[in-house]
Amino acid sequence: MRMIEAMAAVASGHVPEALLHSCRLEVGGFDAFGIEAIGDAFRRDPVTLDSAVIAESSMHFAAILGDQALFADLYGGNIGRLWRAGRAAPHPPEPFVAVPFDPDLRQARGDIEFLAGDHPQLDIDAEARVREVGRSILAHDPTAWRSRAFAVRAFGTTDRGAALFSVYRMTADRIRTAGFGHAIALWDSDTVRIAVDTLPAPGDGRVRIVG
Repeated sequence: MRMIEAMAAVASGHVPEALLHSCRLEVGGFDAFGIEAIGDAFRRDPVTLDSAVIAESSMHFAAILGDQALFADLYGGNIGRLWRAGRAAPHPPEPFVAVPFDPDLRQARGDIEFLAGDHPQLDIDAEARVREVGRSILAHDPTAWRSRAFAVRAFGTTDRGAALFSVYRMTADRIRTAGFGHAIALWDSDTVRIAVDTLPAPGDGRVRIVG
């Protein structure tokens, strides 16, 4: 089975042989472990990849369709880890404590944490492209007051590739709410497609900082 066929099966709630039993899915602040939980998550909210834009390497797979996307780590042609961006969790996430913080204490805004050497299937010339895409994700969040994006996975060339970002964001409201979400980006020449999680709105956090 080709990887696009295996991923399409997973995205529709099926469990192909290529989906490893130890696979983990992250979506909307919710983690699902194992093939049963992952199958249930996609059966609750399936996605069709028939017209999706695809990028693939021997280690990663990415697909984007409108405002939602999938990213996968591949191990010997099998699916070992999954992320879904642009959708809420299949059911309410576990209670959490949202504590605003700056991950590197520099109080930076609109910056990208990214080392090209951490991504062996990314051409060195594509480093600037990943940074450009990451900054565009932050620039299109009008409610963000202090934001950072972390490149978790990236592969491809300057002309075609994909990246998975973890996005930290603190709102600009007087009562500030912080949270993490994911973004998946695919670029093909001058066309960049991005799917971003809806990050916490003001008041969603269990712990808030005033002032």
